[in-house]
Amino acid sequence: MYIMTSKYFVPDNVWDRIFDGMKYGDALVTIATGEMTEEEATQLGLVPTHAYAVIDIKMTPDGKRLLQVKNPWSHKRWRGPYSHLDSNIWTSELMEALCFDPDAAEKNDDGIFWIDFESVCAYFTSIHLNWNPELFTHRWVLHSVWLEHIGPKKDIYSLAYNPQFSLKVNVPDKKPAAVWLLLSKHIMMTEENTDYITLHVYDDTGGERIYYPDNPFKEGTYVNSPHILVRFNAPPGISNYTIVVSQHEKVRSLYFSIRAYSLAPFKLHEVPIKYSEEQKIHSQWTEQTAGGNASNVTYLNNPQWKITVPEANAGLLLMLESFKDFAIHLLLVEGGKRVSSVSVRDILAESGPYRHEFCYCEIRNIKLASTFEPELLGKFILTVASNTKLSIEPIPLEGAGMFKKVIHGEWIVGYSAMGCPSFGNYSKNPRYLLEVRELTTVKVRLQSVNTEIIPSMNVTIYEKHPIELFGKEVATSGPYTNVTQGVATGEAVLSQSEIGYIIVLATHDKDIACEYTAIIYSDRPVNITKDR
Repeated sequence: MYIMTSKYFVPDNVWDRIFDGMKYGDALVTIATGEMTEEEATQLGLVPTHAYAVIDIKMTPDGKRLLQVKNPWSHKRWRGPYSHLDSNIWTSELMEALCFDPDAAEKNDDGIFWIDFESVCAYFTSIHLNWNPELFTHRWVLHSVWLEHIGPKKDIYSLAYNPQFSLKVNVPDKKPAAVWLLLSKHIMMTEENTDYITLHVYDDTGGERIYYPDNPFKEGTYVNSPHILVRFNAPPGISNYTIVVSQHEKVRSLYFSIRAYSLAPFKLHEVPIKYSEEQKIHSQWTEQTAGGNASNVTYLNNPQWKITVPEANAGLLLMLESFKDFAIHLLLVEGGKRVSSVSVRDILAESGPYRHEFCYCEIRNIKLASTFEPELLGKFILTVASNTKLSIEPIPLEGAGMFKKVIHGEWIVGYSAMGCPSFGNYSKNPRYLLEVRELTTVKVRLQSVNTEIIPSMNVTIYEKHPIELFGKEVATSGPYTNVTQGVATGEAVLSQSEIGYIIVLATHDKDIACEYTAIIYSDRPVNITKDR
């Protein structure tokens, strides 16, 4: 079918196809009108939203392209160019060439008329071609159903739940081979057809499932016709395609058939379910967990899960769907603990740039889900699928179940912005006395308030020495780092101490004026006071 208003409609190409198809008796052609006013219909002699049969086609010696058309009502005819009323056009030569007598036609309205192809393109909305399948040496048909409850109503962002088919074409010749795909909707009852359906073709897919609707090789047009045809030429050699059934808006179950025709051998089958095990996690971004992307201090608060796959070579698919138009992202890193910041070397796989409402990746291990902007609240579904048994457990927020104390301060040039130990005045950096009265687990996070220019920072916990200022180091955030989310010590188990512990907050370079926030987590009550 050709839609006149479609960007893919090329009149000259369509004419050549119709002309050759009817010339060799391989095509049945119909044309259809669209909506029009009563005045327009009367003036043109056409019936609105009505189908007409094309019974002959001619090319005159002077290049005029003409169609002989029949109204199935057997009355009411075209009144424009080349109609029986167009007396100026009907020369004796033309009447003889077309075996048509306008005077006789005037007396007998049988619904048959001639019309030029340009007028068809101007006043009709679609052209339907029915081809002889015997033209193709290789044919196959599959029947399937797309149930209403599977997938979202619209597949604007995700094709994960669409019916998909793998097509492998083997062209032995040096010339490309034609491939035709026909999508046919099963008519279950007599009613208005409101299902706008189409086929999209993706190449270089290996016949695998497609998840994103980007960059199809052949993009279909959504129409409410029971038959949709997609044509393309497969190049010499072996080519693999993924065929996707799509609806403009899914409102009911769709029962359909896909027929494939080609001049070359091919194999067509439904894309199989790759993963036998699947778990869906229904969760949400809340005020506590809507951390945003990695440029935000709160990134570490995003929902995270630990995924354990017992088999080393097992495949793993993760899909994230949001219920609001958020830009979202999936990130997988190695390990089983909460991630606060991520470097390139930590990443096993990710879903690519932030995408609206849906993203996915295939790999195994730990997962982090985020929206692009912080403080975007909303529900989401995380789907985890594998070809083996797996376990999924949420990773608690940093400091979950622990006491929390927050300290605000600043590094002051000439007073407390003394830099790392190599500058000689490390002890003059901001430091705090941590008093512990019983065996206590402690973790400290240090963050810069200014997220535009972040200094390289470090936080270290020392035992307090009775004579000297610092005793043994008991916990540190490691090398000086300038990540947006700040730096943090691991969880350190501190024994009861009469003199306490010292927390030192330092930048790598001296004379860096900057405000900071320090967060102290502990599983027992502790007391913290400014020591300098």
